[in-house]
Amino acid sequence: MICGRKARPAAEQLRAPSDGAGGSLRPGRALKKMGLTEDEDVQRMLQGSLLWKVKARGGCRERLFRLQEDGVTVCFEGRFGRARSPQSFSVSHIEGVRQGRQSEGLRKHGAAFPERHCFTLAFKGRRKNLDLAARGEEDARHWVQGLTKLMGRLQAMSQMEKLDHWIHGVLQRADRNKDNKMSFREVKSMLRMLNIDMDDIYASKLFKECDHSGNERLEGRELEEFCRRLLRRPELEELFGRYSGEDRVLSAEELQDFLRDQGEDCSLRQARTIIHTYELNEKAKRQELMMLDGFMMYLLSAAGDILNQEHTKVHQDMSQPLSHYFISSSHNTYLTRNQIGGTSSTEAYVRALRAGCRCVELDCWEGSGGEPVVYHGHTLTSKILFRDVIESIRDSAFEKSPYPVILSLENHCGLEQQATMARHMKAILGDRLLTQPLQGQDPHHLPSPEQLKEKILVKGKKLPELWQEPQGVTSLLDPEEEEEEEEEDKEDEKVQERSPRRVRDFPGDVVLGDHSILVVLMDQNILVVPGDHGMAMSPLSTASSAIPLCSPALSSCSRCSHCRRSNLCSPCSIIPLPQVLHHLGVSTASGSPWPWGSQHSALAQEWVCRPLGWQVATGTRLSLTPGWLPQAKDASQVSPELSALVVYCQAVPFPGLAQALRHPQPCQVSSFSERKARKLIKEAGPALVRYNARQLSRVYPLGLKMNSANYNPQEMWNAGCQLGETPGPPPDLAPAPGATTRPDTRPAVPTVALNFQTPGYEMDLNAGRFLPNGCCGYVLKPPCLRSPPGEGARRLALHIRVITAQQLPKLNRDKGSSIVDPFVRVEIHGIPADCAKQQTHHKLNNGFNPRWEETLRFQVRVPELALVRFVVEDYDSTSCNDFVGQFTLPLPSMRQGYRHIHLLSKDGASLSPATLFVHVRCKSL
Repeated sequence: MICGRKARPAAEQLRAPSDGAGGSLRPGRALKKMGLTEDEDVQRMLQGSLLWKVKARGGCRERLFRLQEDGVTVCFEGRFGRARSPQSFSVSHIEGVRQGRQSEGLRKHGAAFPERHCFTLAFKGRRKNLDLAARGEEDARHWVQGLTKLMGRLQAMSQMEKLDHWIHGVLQRADRNKDNKMSFREVKSMLRMLNIDMDDIYASKLFKECDHSGNERLEGRELEEFCRRLLRRPELEELFGRYSGEDRVLSAEELQDFLRDQGEDCSLRQARTIIHTYELNEKAKRQELMMLDGFMMYLLSAAGDILNQEHTKVHQDMSQPLSHYFISSSHNTYLTRNQIGGTSSTEAYVRALRAGCRCVELDCWEGSGGEPVVYHGHTLTSKILFRDVIESIRDSAFEKSPYPVILSLENHCGLEQQATMARHMKAILGDRLLTQPLQGQDPHHLPSPEQLKEKILVKGKKLPELWQEPQGVTSLLDPEEEEEEEEEDKEDEKVQERSPRRVRDFPGDVVLGDHSILVVLMDQNILVVPGDHGMAMSPLSTASSAIPLCSPALSSCSRCSHCRRSNLCSPCSIIPLPQVLHHLGVSTASGSPWPWGSQHSALAQEWVCRPLGWQVATGTRLSLTPGWLPQAKDASQVSPELSALVVYCQAVPFPGLAQALRHPQPCQVSSFSERKARKLIKEAGPALVRYNARQLSRVYPLGLKMNSANYNPQEMWNAGCQLGETPGPPPDLAPAPGATTRPDTRPAVPTVALNFQTPGYEMDLNAGRFLPNGCCGYVLKPPCLRSPPGEGARRLALHIRVITAQQLPKLNRDKGSSIVDPFVRVEIHGIPADCAKQQTHHKLNNGFNPRWEETLRFQVRVPELALVRFVVEDYDSTSCNDFVGQFTLPLPSMRQGYRHIHLLSKDGASLSPATLFVHVRCKSL
């Protein structure tokens, strides 16, 4: 008996004789393990096929595509082998295979090929689609079916099997003469491919120990033994020995001890289940014992992942109002690159929606042939049809998540094409388009994601009830107004003056004058609107009563800068605004000479510019009601057909926090530039939290960022903005001693919009924020941001011991001698007081199995808002460090104990089999 338990056989007694961990590493073994050796589709792929590669800009080239014997890599080269060098891609990087002309490229440029010959490979990350056309329908079917089978098998592989595949691929590349034998020189080449600079003496010793035949070549089981020695995990062996004792076999009771220390279900039943699931040795499994290989399988499986596996599915309450969730949102969704000369593509919408995005943006402009287009106006970005965008959204909206998608319309179209937009949305989206409020829904609260499942909502401007008429809607404003809303305030951009601008599609000319006065000149009539206060007179008509304005006190036009710069209105006079109102017969508020009351007496400084001899026309209606005014200006641009599609997401100018809190409008959405949002957070943080708990708001990046750079979204999430552009650091993590911190603020914004096409730490944070809850695009905000003021969060001490890394990717594949010098940095993103980062020392020339054993310590004040980002970089003493990989997740979704972290590339694609191995410990303070 050992420690009160019955004696059990030692590890040596349980092992099958000379069975090894995996069979011989010979060609075809990978496919054999997949069970696809005799598969007809895979056999055709191994033989290779001539496929036409259709280019995104038109034209096509025939290439020979062939599956490699590792079952993972596909190589392609010129038909006659004249290409500069064969190109390749991994089946593991394919996100989906689409049969037929199901991509923008094939729809545009694939008409020469029969549809059944066409198929598209859509890749993970930022890699462009590969549009292909086979010579015959049978070839196309073999490739579509074969790739689909391989993708399914790879997805079902364990981490150990993936590692075996990876090693097999490296061995094949290192075996230069393809004789299935490895010389010492080839072994050294393989080690460099594996990202490890092994000492020649040690490598030679290891080689000779495995060369049992003595012929200075490793083959068969000798190669297998060499790889098994390379893949040893000393840190896991030590951990296993700590719990198993001298006999090196783990009983169910001993496994219970390990599970208890991990903070997991440590029942005997659970321990036995783990043994039966992961133990490889059948004899040990029958005796309910676990050996080292089974223990490693368990720790490398999803059960040993740092992400709580319960959070990989929808686990949060989805029945609360939309404003109670952070919503994954995209800015300039149509762009594949920067916003100046980048390409617009419907594929960008497909990628965003498949990445879990639930709010996409459409910049809509007048197009030829009566068809509106989507692009970044006044730039060199390409244009795509609005109709094609809506079709792509219909096809992809609910592939990743069943919860509602919001179409954020930035509308620059005239009334006719607005009506066309409405017709396209209704015809293409059908019943999925929400056109009426939900029956029985409380108008004082937004509906929930659960209520809006598989519904598409339109966010845009809406006509007030008074204006819902089919005819007579006249545009009074610059159609670029909404785009201007998405730029900085004049003082923020330090723009002193703007040159007057003419606007297309107006019955007359529009000139933006100084002092916030909008002057509309039409048919010898002049309409004056104070731009900041929303005075509107409509509709315009030459038949309306015209009142000539004559004033004995006319002054020169020296204050009118637009008249100095333009010959549109010369000669010119100016008339005080009170005189205009007097001639119009407008009554003023009691005690004030102004109809808006004394709080707006600054209007006394405004002046109205008009050409001599012109007249002011009054319409049949004139409304100066303060509560109605902010809507009147914007609403006048919207067609009734498009307005009718806006139900729960009415875009309005921000009325100010005081007004918004006194008279909350849950169905209204205001947008803020990142700079304006920061200013609001700084000046009125707690009030902004209350505002965002009741209705949606959206934050977007500065329009001045020509490269489509993102902002840190965490500071916006701290303020509760749902539709934010980029995620930022999480709150409630206190800085560790010596760590960098920023002053504390506590607001939070619900919608933070990001440029999804721009990789970087901001998008890493965004992906991390929406990683839990099944990546559905909706994450419930912490209680303190839903019903502030909330209870104080519990503070945590967070200790992360960085132990090892495994199989880090080689950065410079063209330079065989280039080996990474890795270090690990752990970042906490949250409220400013919690933001901190610490890092390990770097390890020289070892990207294969570096070991640090360094503990990084943090204190976290608001764990509910905190994100933890693990970053691996290649140290460089003379220049910037190179990015190797990263993984980001919310602190509440991080599990304690010994955990593996599966690293991602800069664009979010898997770097399998690259991992970090860490130990996490959290303690309440």
